[in-house]
Amino acid sequence: MIYFLYGSDTYRSRGKLKELVQKNSDGFNVQKIDGSKISTDELNKNIATNDLFSQKKFLIVEGVASKDSKAKEDVVDFLRNLEFDNSSFLIFYDAQVDKRSVTFKVLNKKADEAHAFDELKPAEMDVWLQNQIKHIGLNINNENFKKLAISLGSDTWLAIGELGKLKAYKGDVEVAYEDIDLLVRG
Repeated sequence: MIYFLYGSDTYRSRGKLKELVQKNSDGFNVQKIDGSKISTDELNKNIATNDLFSQKKFLIVEGVASKDSKAKEDVVDFLRNLEFDNSSFLIFYDAQVDKRSVTFKVLNKKADEAHAFDELKPAEMDVWLQNQIKHIGLNINNENFKKLAISLGSDTWLAIGELGKLKAYKGDVEVAYEDIDLLVRG
């Protein structure tokens, strides 16, 4: 199985990466490698070689499609010729990608699943924020939610940190307008 996770929202993409590893890594030899410096030979070695105790591979390659990757040409050749055993997992993870590049197009085509994690638009961020609020059990009314959403913008890392602060400060008590002014940076 080949996955391609990419986009500037690293909070959500790291969450998806963590989910894939937790869900699928039992019995696998999990390895992470720096894709920005890897050669075709190294990729072949990491994918083809099995150790004595693990016959399945779970390989995470980070940074291969990033704009400054030095290994792009090697990886494109490797991917074009890749015949991958579906009993193993190969995850390509990149925060910065050029969607016009050959590397991106080949990765996107070869992947069994590709997930884009671009910055959320305001309406999408509101839905995501409401889900996070529900998940942590934060008590906030609609008017204060709007102020909070405006304060946080589209930064999911900032949002998670600020929601955690509000929850720790207020517990189960409803968040007041003044609490947002006092605690939330953004």
